[in-house]
Amino acid sequence: MNIFVEILKAILALILVFGIWPLLLGTGLGLKRNIDRYIIGFTAVQALFFLIYIPAILMGWSSRTLTAVAAILISLVSGAGAVLRYLKAADKKEFMALSKPDLSFFKNPYFDIALIIVIYQLVRYVVKQPYIYGDDVTYITMITDFVDTNAIYVKTWAGQIDPTPLSEISFKYVFTSYYPFMGMISILSGLHPLILCKTVIPVFYVPIHYLIIWRIGKFLFGDEKDPKAKNEKQAVFMFFYVLLIEFGQISYYTISRRLMIWVWNSKSDCFCLLLIPLFFYTFLLLTEKEETKAILDQTSLFYRQLLIAIIALSCNSATLMGLIMSAIVMGIWYVIAAFRLKSPKVFFTSLWTFIPHVITAILIINFTGWTF
Repeated sequence: MNIFVEILKAILALILVFGIWPLLLGTGLGLKRNIDRYIIGFTAVQALFFLIYIPAILMGWSSRTLTAVAAILISLVSGAGAVLRYLKAADKKEFMALSKPDLSFFKNPYFDIALIIVIYQLVRYVVKQPYIYGDDVTYITMITDFVDTNAIYVKTWAGQIDPTPLSEISFKYVFTSYYPFMGMISILSGLHPLILCKTVIPVFYVPIHYLIIWRIGKFLFGDEKDPKAKNEKQAVFMFFYVLLIEFGQISYYTISRRLMIWVWNSKSDCFCLLLIPLFFYTFLLLTEKEETKAILDQTSLFYRQLLIAIIALSCNSATLMGLIMSAIVMGIWYVIAAFRLKSPKVFFTSLWTFIPHVITAILIINFTGWTF
């Protein structure tokens, strides 16, 4: 009987983290379509956890306390945001209506083949033994220590395990909340970190990645007037993208290798799979105001900048390199947007979105003493 209780607990926790939280947060942020609500909402979950994680490590919380506080606050914020958005909605029936998928895509052979390959990738990932590599010793161990020792960071010496002060933690990890985020999911679900990262996470992250790419493909052919021709081009785009992923592992650092092997790792999460592709997507939201009317409840520049700031905060949480790379990408986006919209004001009024980068950098410098 206990095994069924554990399975039920794991399923409910995964539904909460990977289903309810993202959809509610995405709804609260004012996204109209369920796909957009989900992919932006899942990013917002990581960003919100990061905001809770920073005071947790500064005040020396235990891992169980961080997990409980984060779960409660994320649930309250996501639920309150969705309720407020519902109360403000002019058409509540339309607000609650689920956007139906365009079934015409299933009549397109390019789309069907791409979908079959994606399903094959998922089955192969789960059934075949996951790839084991050197970094697992560091990252899987960090998550396991988070779960087993009730301390966010620990050190092992002379057979003893003790909580580690922030001053002795590598700057690469101390302000990186991604692995504690994995630890929170492990505690809530009861799944061992190794099983969670190597088997469960890919089932969610791989489809989320393809959903983001699918939405980018929707934008690429926005000038196409014929809906049938537009759908055809989007299906062909997805077909060749999936082929690129499946057969593109020509280098140790290609996105194909990250997606098919290291999908759960923070660097993969940040650069290859979720956050950097989302930067491309939200950049399109930044510059294509007319196109975003069907996506966002509001199309003001501030509102679109807010979405970029949330993704940037998630990049900060995923890896130290995410702090640097997201700042560079954002700066480039704002310069291009200013030229494209012929408005230098766009660049200068977007600089406030770098506030998370500045705060994170100050914290890192303060606790490393400029030693990095």
